[in-house]
Amino acid sequence: MTGPETATDVLAAIEPDERLKAPAAARQGTALSICIPTCNRAPMLRSLLQSIARETAELGDQIEVIVSDNASEDDTTAVAAAAAAGGLGDRLRYFRQAENIGAMRSLEFTFQKARGRYCMYLADDDIVFWPAVLKSIRVLEANPNAVSLFAPWYLVDLVDEKIQAQFYHHSKTHVFSHENRAGMARFILENQVFSEIAIHRTALIRQIMPVQNDLAFWAFTMPAELLNFGEVIYSEEPFYGSVTRHPAAAHRSQAGHEEVMIAWDRYRGGVEHLIGLAGAVSEDERAELRRLADHLVQDRMLVALRLRLGQGRDAVESYFLASRLRGLGRADDLPLTIDCLSMRAGIGFLDGRVAAQFGASRLVLVGGFTEEEAAWISDFARIPVALHEPGAALGPADIALMPGMGAPEVAAADYANAGFRTTICDLMAKFP
Repeated sequence: MTGPETATDVLAAIEPDERLKAPAAARQGTALSICIPTCNRAPMLRSLLQSIARETAELGDQIEVIVSDNASEDDTTAVAAAAAAGGLGDRLRYFRQAENIGAMRSLEFTFQKARGRYCMYLADDDIVFWPAVLKSIRVLEANPNAVSLFAPWYLVDLVDEKIQAQFYHHSKTHVFSHENRAGMARFILENQVFSEIAIHRTALIRQIMPVQNDLAFWAFTMPAELLNFGEVIYSEEPFYGSVTRHPAAAHRSQAGHEEVMIAWDRYRGGVEHLIGLAGAVSEDERAELRRLADHLVQDRMLVALRLRLGQGRDAVESYFLASRLRGLGRADDLPLTIDCLSMRAGIGFLDGRVAAQFGASRLVLVGGFTEEEAAWISDFARIPVALHEPGAALGPADIALMPGMGAPEVAAADYANAGFRTTICDLMAKFP
């Protein structure tokens, strides 16, 4: 499935009589609780609450918004008050925590406060596509035994107002019951599904309170747990937009982006948990599930490596991640050659640990380096890089890096007093 380019195209794809109409069975009382944990992100929250007020005006009190403020120190309280006065009215229920209780506890708090028949998480900097939300609720209404409906999501650039991509795809709606655990495991692994975006039946999700832990990723363990209490639906139609660029904040932290760069071992724990619950399957089927799990984890490791390199993260850590992928047979899929990553790690060792240990503030390339090589190293080094000038003596604040096995053409006196000196060969031997 290819996502439309803009949010307007999403709306245009919905039949007019499907737009902004609540499911018939949910018109008595509040149909949906939108649950928003937040902390010190007032500009994004303001934008989100304004859009919800504008886009759900015709739905009235069938939609409520619950904001859990994790003891923000900015003007989040004023933003919530303005949103209530400016259109949301008593549909907005704002709670301020006495202290920061953490994102997950804050989200669980909103679920416990929800009055809607259904509830869903919404990050304070993301968006939803309301027609698709309402269609998803209709699917839940048609499946009264279902606990939750999961769906893929769009990656949305709000600055350019474009949908950039869709996170995972599958071709049709699937409904899984307790008897088909193996089928759900295969579906999740084959399609590399991350069960993160969902609409839940409020009474059940409050009762179940899905477990989270540090060893097995929750987006794989949660659907397995929910299956003990009813059916789990996977819709093919996204209703959620994860915002990549936001006009209210050019630079903002995103927990999901940080997580993907370190969480692949927890991903493995989660998918192995799924396989463990698959039940009585043949050895061939179990082997195939393990193969799919390996591929999913390795693909996420590659994503993590690309993100790390793109953001200039620790080069030594990136090298060891790449080396793990090399050991798993994925060397040809690396975004850079292992030799290039080894060299980056060597420079990262010098401008990080060595510079800190010896108080060095400059990396000097001694003998045989070209200006192009110096420029290449400068692109990712974290301290200034300079080419050595013959006859110039280095000092304790300099790290001397020489090509190959050394620089015999350079007078030893030039670099004798450098705080630390090494060669390319030694660095490559350290990071083979």
